Amino acid sequence: LVLFFFQAVFNYMIPDHKADVFNPPHTTNISNTFVSVLFDGLTNRWDAIYFIHIAEHSYTFENTLVFFPLFPLIVKLLTFSLFYPFTFFLSIRNVLQIVAVLINFILFILSALTLYKFGLAVLKNEHLSYRAAQLFCVNPASIFFSAAYSESLFSLLTFAGLLKLQSNKVLHASILFGLSAATRSNGLVNMGFIVYYFLHFHLKAILKFDLSFCHNLLLFFIYIFLCCSWFIFYQLFAYIIYCEVNKSHFKNLITNELRNYGKEKGYFTLGDSPSPPWCKLTVPISYSSIQNSHWNLGFLKYYQVKQLPNFFLASPMLFICFYLVLTYFKNRFYRSVFLEMMPRCLIKKLTNDYELKSKYSLHDVTKKEILVHVCHIFFLTIFALFFMHIQVITRLICSSCPVVYWFLAQKSITQEEKIAIAMWKENINDDQFKNSSVFDVCGKDICKSTVENNHSRYRSTTTIIKKVKVNKQKLNSLHERTKVITDTLTESELINWNESLFNKFFSAYTHIYLFVGVAAFCNFFPWT
Repeated sequence: LVLFFFQAVFNYMIPDHKADVFNPPHTTNISNTFVSVLFDGLTNRWDAIYFIHIAEHSYTFENTLVFFPLFPLIVKLLTFSLFYPFTFFLSIRNVLQIVAVLINFILFILSALTLYKFGLAVLKNEHLSYRAAQLFCVNPASIFFSAAYSESLFSLLTFAGLLKLQSNKVLHASILFGLSAATRSNGLVNMGFIVYYFLHFHLKAILKFDLSFCHNLLLFFIYIFLCCSWFIFYQLFAYIIYCEVNKSHFKNLITNELRNYGKEKGYFTLGDSPSPPWCKLTVPISYSSIQNSHWNLGFLKYYQVKQLPNFFLASPMLFICFYLVLTYFKNRFYRSVFLEMMPRCLIKKLTNDYELKSKYSLHDVTKKEILVHVCHIFFLTIFALFFMHIQVITRLICSSCPVVYWFLAQKSITQEEKIAIAMWKENINDDQFKNSSVFDVCGKDICKSTVENNHSRYRSTTTIIKKVKVNKQKLNSLHERTKVITDTLTESELINWNESLFNKFFSAYTHIYLFVGVAAFCNFFPWT
């Protein structure tokens, strides 16, 4: 709501930049001016123009095909059903604008809740999961989750699919991943989670080559097909409407005003001849061809001197992603590389000591379950770095990767808080520890409230904790079971949230991108 207020103010006060982008003509009248003032900053800028246009007119121009159909389809269905009465006194376009913003508001809340539940399922840490959901709500790409973009829907489908997969509901996960691929093209990458799941849990059966192997292999291909089926159907749909020989019946779907706009811009228009060049390809995939011809996407094609400002915009997220990956593999190299993909029966004896240590570890975001998510964010980062418009990486990562929020949440928790949570988890009754300053401040009841989401009590407790210096000598004399906690304590880890250089960097990054992004985006300045 705060973001919506600021975008309306910025949109009204700051003159729009004249950007040479897709902006087809649409009718306006006095009764719709109020809606336009309030919502144009979120629905009539950059890619939002494409989504609203698709919802109103369908895929009239070839370049609109790179924007996948699920989000505009939902907007259109709700506009002509639940919100149809509004069309009696507002234009259809204005109702579409209102519905798009309202849907994303709801989807964003649901995405945050789903991320919280998924964090609980993976991390088994309520406080860390809650903090991660908070960071998601104020992420640097927030403007794209509120505007008429597909990021909020994509996040919800991805997080929900991951949550189902974590609960071993692979069929449900595959369907949700398939819907995410109908929302954004990078939804296809989500099938990697299905591949990892089968390698991790069915590798033993696969190596046997018995009847169970055939059964698992069949299931695997069914799930993979579900993940990419909507993408395939959409490409087939694009081929039919743009490459079919008889296209005359499509001409009536486009107004003369839009057709003239398409001719002026040199677009391939629905129903026109000849067909676009990609129709003649052996595998006529419209997406990659249009991205290349209209946006000049391809390997290293974005590496130009004039694009240096966009590389600068992307640099904070690139730094976070690479720092996350390096931190993970540094802390869990042995487990990640040599043990993660092996059958559990082969490594049980070898890792007893390792598991005992990890049980008491304060590094929740370096758990073994995180490997697939680290690989996911690394793949997206490398792909964006070499093949995409690099500035898009901020919203790409923020809408796709739960691990980035877990990592930042872990960094935001002070070491005193980690000790309090870890000590409560172990239910320590050591008399010497009870007499220490740490336990006086972080008694079991208070520590329990931290993990049980009693956040009002937690905040007041944290204020007290920050005033107490951790006595390492007393901690070192604790029971042997808790020695691993003191082993992980270093001077750098005792720096509080407000004093940490990395957390200061991330806090500044988030606030600057949040508010500058709103002002730039809603006034057509380059912020995509």
